[in-house]
Amino acid sequence: MLLFYNDYVIVPDYMTVKCNKDLGTRISGRLETSTSLTYDNDMDCYASVSVETGYNIIMVYGRFELEDKVLGVCTDIFNVHDGSSTSEVVINTEPLCGTQPELKNMTSSGNSVTFHFVSDSNGVFRGFEIVYSAYRLPPCDSTEFECSNGMCIHADLRCDDIQHCGDKSDEIGCTDDAESDAPGGVNTGLVAGVWIFAPRAQGGHAGALSTFSQERKKDLEEDASFHRPAPVMSEDED
Repeated sequence: MLLFYNDYVIVPDYMTVKCNKDLGTRISGRLETSTSLTYDNDMDCYASVSVETGYNIIMVYGRFELEDKVLGVCTDIFNVHDGSSTSEVVINTEPLCGTQPELKNMTSSGNSVTFHFVSDSNGVFRGFEIVYSAYRLPPCDSTEFECSNGMCIHADLRCDDIQHCGDKSDEIGCTDDAESDAPGGVNTGLVAGVWIFAPRAQGGHAGALSTFSQERKKDLEEDASFHRPAPVMSEDED
Protein backbone atom coordinates (compact mmCIF):
# COMPACT_ATOMS: atom_id res chain seq x y z
CA MET A 1 0.00 0.00 0.00
CA LEU A 2 1.33 3.45 -0.92
CA LEU A 3 0.62 6.26 1.52
CA PHE A 4 0.55 9.80 0.10
CA TYR A 5 0.53 12.89 2.31
CA ASN A 6 1.43 16.36 1.13
CA ASP A 7 4.63 16.04 -0.93
CA TYR A 8 5.97 12.91 0.76
CA VAL A 9 5.26 9.30 -0.14
CA ILE A 10 5.80 6.23 2.03
CA VAL A 11 6.55 3.10 0.05
CA PRO A 12 6.90 0.15 2.45
CA ASP A 13 10.20 -1.70 2.23
CA TYR A 14 10.54 -5.43 2.88
CA MET A 15 13.56 -7.27 4.27
CA THR A 16 13.08 -10.06 1.74
CA VAL A 17 13.37 -7.53 -1.10
CA LYS A 18 15.86 -5.05 0.39
CA CYS A 19 18.13 -7.66 1.98
CA ASN A 20 21.54 -6.15 2.81
CA LYS A 21 20.67 -2.76 1.30
CA ASP A 22 21.02 0.88 2.28
CA LEU A 23 17.54 2.43 2.07
CA GLY A 24 18.91 5.96 1.76
CA THR A 25 18.01 9.21 3.55
CA ARG A 26 14.35 9.87 4.38
CA ILE A 27 12.09 11.81 6.74
CA SER A 28 10.09 8.66 7.46
CA GLY A 29 9.51 5.13 6.22
CA ARG A 30 8.05 1.73 6.96
CA LEU A 31 9.93 -1.57 7.10
CA GLU A 32 8.29 -4.99 7.15
CA THR A 33 9.72 -8.49 7.14
CA SER A 34 8.26 -9.89 3.93
CA THR A 35 5.82 -9.30 1.09
CA SER A 36 4.29 -12.68 2.00
CA LEU A 37 2.05 -13.45 4.97
CA THR A 38 5.06 -14.92 6.79
CA TYR A 39 8.80 -14.38 6.52
CA ASP A 40 11.23 -16.93 5.07
CA ASN A 41 13.41 -19.50 6.78
CA ASP A 42 17.19 -19.07 6.76
CA MET A 43 17.15 -15.28 6.41
CA ASP A 44 20.15 -13.17 7.37
CA CYS A 45 19.36 -9.64 6.23
CA TYR A 46 20.12 -6.09 7.28
CA ALA A 47 18.67 -2.79 6.07
CA SER A 48 20.21 0.59 6.91
CA VAL A 49 18.41 3.93 6.86
CA SER A 50 19.47 7.53 7.48
CA VAL A 51 17.80 10.87 8.15
CA GLU A 52 19.07 14.41 7.72
CA THR A 53 22.10 15.43 9.77
CA GLY A 54 21.01 17.04 13.03
CA TYR A 55 18.08 14.65 13.45
CA ASN A 56 17.71 11.35 15.25
CA ILE A 57 15.38 8.43 14.47
CA ILE A 58 12.36 7.22 16.43
CA MET A 59 11.11 3.70 15.71
CA VAL A 60 7.48 2.77 16.43
CA TYR A 61 6.46 -0.89 16.24
CA GLY A 62 3.06 -1.78 14.81
CA ARG A 63 3.58 -5.57 14.82
CA PHE A 64 6.19 -7.90 16.21
CA GLU A 65 5.63 -11.66 15.84
CA LEU A 66 8.70 -13.89 15.61
CA GLU A 67 9.33 -17.46 16.68
CA ASP A 68 9.34 -17.91 20.46
CA LYS A 69 12.48 -18.76 22.39
CA VAL A 70 13.60 -22.40 22.39
CA LEU A 71 15.08 -23.47 25.73
CA GLY A 72 15.30 -19.80 26.66
CA VAL A 73 17.22 -18.78 23.54
CA CYS A 74 15.98 -16.76 20.54
CA THR A 75 16.22 -18.74 17.31
CA ASP A 76 14.76 -16.02 15.05
CA ILE A 77 16.51 -12.81 16.10
CA PHE A 78 15.96 -9.10 15.45
CA ASN A 79 18.36 -6.33 16.49
CA VAL A 80 18.56 -2.59 15.84
CA HIS A 81 22.08 -1.18 15.56
CA ASP A 82 22.76 2.45 16.45
CA GLY A 83 24.51 3.39 13.23
CA SER A 84 25.03 2.55 9.58
CA SER A 85 26.22 -1.06 9.97
CA THR A 86 25.71 -4.22 12.01
CA SER A 87 29.05 -3.57 13.73
CA GLU A 88 27.51 -0.64 15.63
CA VAL A 89 26.18 -0.99 19.19
CA VAL A 90 22.74 -2.60 19.55
CA ILE A 91 19.95 -0.29 20.77
CA ASN A 92 17.72 -3.01 22.22
CA THR A 93 19.02 -4.35 25.53
CA GLU A 94 18.67 -8.00 24.46
CA PRO A 95 17.95 -9.85 21.17
CA LEU A 96 14.29 -9.53 20.25
CA CYS A 97 12.10 -12.52 19.41
CA GLY A 98 8.68 -14.03 20.16
CA THR A 99 5.41 -12.09 20.10
CA GLN A 100 5.58 -8.66 21.70
CA PRO A 101 2.28 -6.78 21.37
CA GLU A 102 3.57 -3.68 23.18
CA LEU A 103 7.18 -3.35 22.17
CA LYS A 104 8.50 0.02 23.36
CA ASN A 105 9.56 2.72 20.94
CA MET A 106 13.28 3.03 20.26
CA THR A 107 15.40 6.06 19.45
CA SER A 108 18.84 6.40 17.91
CA SER A 109 21.72 8.53 19.18
CA GLY A 110 22.58 9.67 15.66
CA ASN A 111 21.04 10.01 12.22
CA SER A 112 21.25 6.38 11.08
CA VAL A 113 20.19 2.89 12.19
CA THR A 114 20.59 -0.62 10.84
CA PHE A 115 17.91 -3.29 11.22
CA HIS A 116 19.21 -6.88 11.30
CA PHE A 117 17.01 -9.97 11.11
CA VAL A 118 18.09 -13.62 11.23
CA SER A 119 15.75 -16.63 11.01
CA ASP A 120 16.56 -20.32 11.45
CA SER A 121 15.39 -23.25 9.31
CA ASN A 122 12.27 -24.04 11.36
CA GLY A 123 9.04 -22.12 11.91
CA VAL A 124 7.96 -18.85 10.36
CA PHE A 125 5.64 -16.13 11.62
CA ARG A 126 4.20 -12.78 10.50
CA GLY A 127 7.30 -10.84 11.43
CA PHE A 128 7.50 -7.14 12.22
CA GLU A 129 6.28 -3.77 11.01
CA ILE A 130 8.29 -0.68 11.97
CA VAL A 131 7.61 2.97 11.22
CA TYR A 132 10.75 5.08 11.57
CA SER A 133 10.81 8.87 11.46
CA ALA A 134 13.30 11.71 11.76
CA TYR A 135 12.96 13.83 14.89
CA ARG A 136 14.86 16.43 16.87
CA LEU A 137 14.38 18.22 20.16
CA PRO A 138 12.58 21.59 20.36
CA PRO A 139 12.28 24.38 19.62
CA CYS A 140 10.44 23.23 16.49
CA ASP A 141 10.41 25.45 13.42
CA SER A 142 7.53 26.29 11.06
CA THR A 143 8.13 23.15 8.95
CA GLU A 144 7.75 20.87 11.95
CA PHE A 145 5.09 19.54 14.30
CA GLU A 146 5.80 19.36 18.03
CA CYS A 147 4.69 16.07 19.55
CA SER A 148 3.31 15.93 23.08
CA ASN A 149 6.50 14.13 24.13
CA GLY A 150 8.57 17.12 22.99
CA MET A 151 9.87 15.69 19.72
CA CYS A 152 9.84 17.76 16.53
CA ILE A 153 8.85 15.79 13.41
CA HIS A 154 8.24 16.94 9.85
CA ALA A 155 4.86 18.68 9.60
CA ASP A 156 3.91 16.56 6.58
CA LEU A 157 3.79 13.51 8.86
CA ARG A 158 0.85 14.79 10.91
CA CYS A 159 -2.67 13.40 10.36
CA ASP A 160 -1.67 10.63 7.94
CA ASP A 161 -3.13 7.74 9.99
CA ILE A 162 0.37 6.61 10.99
CA GLN A 163 2.05 7.00 14.37
CA HIS A 164 5.29 8.95 14.03
CA CYS A 165 5.62 10.68 17.42
CA GLY A 166 5.31 7.42 19.33
CA ASP A 167 2.63 8.86 21.63
CA LYS A 168 -0.13 9.23 18.99
CA SER A 169 -0.15 13.02 19.39
CA ASP A 170 0.46 13.54 15.67
CA GLU A 171 -2.92 11.88 15.02
CA ILE A 172 -4.94 13.77 17.66
CA GLY A 173 -7.44 16.37 16.44
CA CYS A 174 -7.40 15.06 12.89
CA THR A 175 -10.92 15.29 11.47
CA ASP A 176 -12.28 15.15 7.93
CA ASP A 177 -13.66 18.69 8.27
CA ALA A 178 -10.38 20.07 9.56
CA GLU A 179 -8.43 18.40 6.78
CA SER A 180 -10.81 19.56 4.05
CA ASP A 181 -10.66 23.19 5.25
CA ALA A 182 -6.92 23.34 5.73
CA PRO A 183 -4.70 24.31 2.79
CA GLY A 184 -2.53 21.46 1.66
CA GLY A 185 -4.78 18.94 3.44
CA VAL A 186 -5.00 15.25 2.65
CA ASN A 187 -7.41 13.57 0.26
CA THR A 188 -8.30 9.95 0.86
CA GLY A 189 -10.08 7.40 -1.29
CA LEU A 190 -10.45 3.67 -1.83
CA VAL A 191 -9.14 2.85 -5.29
CA ALA A 192 -9.47 -0.76 -6.46
CA GLY A 193 -9.33 -1.96 -2.87
CA VAL A 194 -6.36 0.24 -1.89
CA TRP A 195 -6.63 3.35 0.27
CA ILE A 196 -4.98 6.34 -1.38
CA PHE A 197 -3.80 9.37 0.63
CA ALA A 198 -3.04 12.40 -1.56
CA PRO A 199 -2.38 16.14 -1.10
CA ARG A 200 -5.06 18.71 -1.81
CA ALA A 201 -3.91 21.56 -3.99
CA GLN A 202 -3.73 25.05 -2.48
CA GLY A 203 -6.85 27.18 -2.75
CA GLY A 204 -9.21 24.35 -1.88
CA HIS A 205 -9.10 22.60 -5.26
CA ALA A 206 -8.73 18.84 -5.10
CA GLY A 207 -5.78 17.34 -6.94
CA ALA A 208 -6.05 15.02 -9.93
CA LEU A 209 -5.57 11.91 -7.81
CA SER A 210 -8.46 12.98 -5.56
CA THR A 211 -10.72 13.47 -8.60
CA PHE A 212 -9.73 10.06 -9.89
CA SER A 213 -10.39 8.52 -6.46
CA GLN A 214 -13.88 10.05 -6.33
CA GLU A 215 -14.71 8.86 -9.84
CA ARG A 216 -13.38 5.39 -9.09
CA LYS A 217 -15.37 5.28 -5.86
CA LYS A 218 -18.52 6.25 -7.78
CA ASP A 219 -17.82 3.49 -10.34
CA LEU A 220 -17.40 0.95 -7.55
CA GLU A 221 -20.64 2.05 -5.89
CA GLU A 222 -22.52 1.85 -9.18
CA ASP A 223 -21.03 -1.56 -9.89
CA ALA A 224 -22.07 -2.78 -6.43
CA SER A 225 -25.60 -1.43 -7.00
CA PHE A 226 -25.81 -3.15 -10.40
CA HIS A 227 -24.87 -6.51 -8.91
CA ARG A 228 -27.04 -6.16 -5.79
CA PRO A 229 -29.69 -8.94 -5.69
CA ALA A 230 -33.24 -7.84 -6.41
CA PRO A 231 -35.57 -7.72 -3.38
CA VAL A 232 -37.72 -10.79 -2.83
CA MET A 233 -41.43 -9.99 -3.03
CA SER A 234 -43.98 -11.71 -0.83
CA GLU A 235 -47.13 -13.33 -2.26
CA ASP A 236 -49.26 -10.47 -0.85
CA GLU A 237 -47.16 -7.90 -2.69
CA ASP A 238 -47.47 -9.94 -5.87
